[in-house]
Amino acid sequence: MLVTLRRSGNGVPARAPARAPAARRVALVSAPFGGVDTPSLALGLLAASLRRDGHAVDVHHLDLDVVKAFGLESYRWVAEDSGWRLMVGEWLAADESLMPGSATRARFEEFLRTAGTGPWRARLGSMGLARMRGLLDRELARFVERVAWDAYDVVGFTVMFQQLNASLRLAKAIKRAHPRVRVVLGGINLEGPAGPAVAAHFPWLDAVFTGYADKTFPRWLQELPPGTGTVISGDEPIALDDVPIPEFGEYFRKLDELGLAWRVRPQVPLEIARGCWWGQKHHCVFCGLNGSQMAFFDKSPARVVDEIRTLKRHKRKLFLVDNILAPRAYDELLPRLRDEGAKLEVRWSVSLKANLTRPQLRRLLEAGIDVINPGIESLSTDVLRLMDKGETSVQNVWLLRASRELGVRPEWHLLWGFPGEDPAAYADQAALIPKLSHLPPPLACVEVELVRFSPMQKWPERFGITNVRPHRAYTQAFGNHSMLGDVAYHFEFDFPGPVSPAVYARPALDAAEAWRSGARSAITRPRCEVVHVGRRKLVLDTRPGRTSRLHGLSELEWGMLERLERPTLEKALPCDPVTRSTLAELERRWLVLHRDGRWVRLVVVPEESRLGPRLVKKVITAVRRAM
Repeated sequence: MLVTLRRSGNGVPARAPARAPAARRVALVSAPFGGVDTPSLALGLLAASLRRDGHAVDVHHLDLDVVKAFGLESYRWVAEDSGWRLMVGEWLAADESLMPGSATRARFEEFLRTAGTGPWRARLGSMGLARMRGLLDRELARFVERVAWDAYDVVGFTVMFQQLNASLRLAKAIKRAHPRVRVVLGGINLEGPAGPAVAAHFPWLDAVFTGYADKTFPRWLQELPPGTGTVISGDEPIALDDVPIPEFGEYFRKLDELGLAWRVRPQVPLEIARGCWWGQKHHCVFCGLNGSQMAFFDKSPARVVDEIRTLKRHKRKLFLVDNILAPRAYDELLPRLRDEGAKLEVRWSVSLKANLTRPQLRRLLEAGIDVINPGIESLSTDVLRLMDKGETSVQNVWLLRASRELGVRPEWHLLWGFPGEDPAAYADQAALIPKLSHLPPPLACVEVELVRFSPMQKWPERFGITNVRPHRAYTQAFGNHSMLGDVAYHFEFDFPGPVSPAVYARPALDAAEAWRSGARSAITRPRCEVVHVGRRKLVLDTRPGRTSRLHGLSELEWGMLERLERPTLEKALPCDPVTRSTLAELERRWLVLHRDGRWVRLVVVPEESRLGPRLVKKVITAVRRAM
């Protein structure tokens, strides 16, 4: 478009762009099988950014139509539970014209039967894979027919979880019917080699975006350069304060339209940082969350508060999507949230370093955060070092105990099966766990997986890993294609060593399961805590194997327990016989722990620990009846 230059006051032509920005019509699509409970953050961010630039944007949530067609439970199994790792959603959306060689239904059912998924047929109810596939085909066809795609300049698909096959099918159908319309793909599943592989294998795609598209997609949209099969990488730095607040209106309107809002109970994604500051220094060997975008940057506290207030208009809980909380958040962001009253109603799913301090835990609570994911991962210092976690067993135990005292709920997993680990580490953890049975147990015990972008996957030879290959689920869903190794996120490998981890880890896994089982009831779960009865300090101990349920503490013992609130170096304690005798007695009663050259208190000292004698007696009686 030609632009007439206006004259300035002195007759000199004023500066003006050679072209006026073109307003485009854009469709952004979330295809099956994305998550159920939150709208796409990527589409919410792009929609807000493009609208700010003057473009007309529609966001289509086809995945919600499929939730309605499948039923919530069946869709969850495919998209989020066992079906996620086994590529059930990708298999359902596979098409011979795009992915020749994907498994027949009979072969795929046999794969599911032998893949250790448990009673998968029961999880699908009366649905069945054949009916699911038919319903999905119908929904994809309806989606192509009911939208006037020729009214758009560009149709973009976000690809994460299991959205590749469905996105490709829709993109191909739109391109075939409307060759003028540009079709593009982006999203975290196209990071690294996956993006170029998809672009090369499907050259009719106009562009494939890898990395952050906050800048690259709007720039490409404005220019709309000719050509297809282009790979556009977003690796330039982004100031998060300049990124618009995401818009999720279409998602919530669609939920209401389909009558799903009351069943799904959606949450609003909140992003306050990207990348991982710990991974920049020490990349945990099993972690592939950040892909090629490890660099850490975060939003200012003022921007975070403003974003929280804006997103609360949806009247839903906020869900923090960050990989790790910024170190400066404890001193800058959390006090501001506390002071301004903009409490985060979130379920924290970020990783927190387990070597927190008690004041930092308090600041989390004061900001309204009582659920954390501290990334504990193991109770063995040797295994933690192998992971490159930067923490020790004693630090992890301290966090579990301090969380119990302050009322914070840590959600963590016990990982096992690392190449090169010492099997004796699991016998050691099995012996430790009964002493911790009064503390928050792991949510689950999870065998470590080999995933894209992790150090184990990048440099398998360092870990003695051999015969790395894409997980066999990918062949089922995509066929045995040359691009499979580039598209896959999960891999299988041959474990080094003569003994399977499933064998040597069994004692620790059984102990952890007993721990989890005993903690299911808040009333009868094991306790080991200090209570005040009058002026006396007593220990109420109902852990399995403890014969004395209630015993007193001397002033000397109480003083030592106070001193060992934090992990304390052995050499920092006095060497006199009285101190050594006191420590030995406390250790015998499982009230303190000695590991890694440090001592730490195991017994819980609650914020409010004053109980009457009758209440103490009732607790002991209830525990005895439950045993």
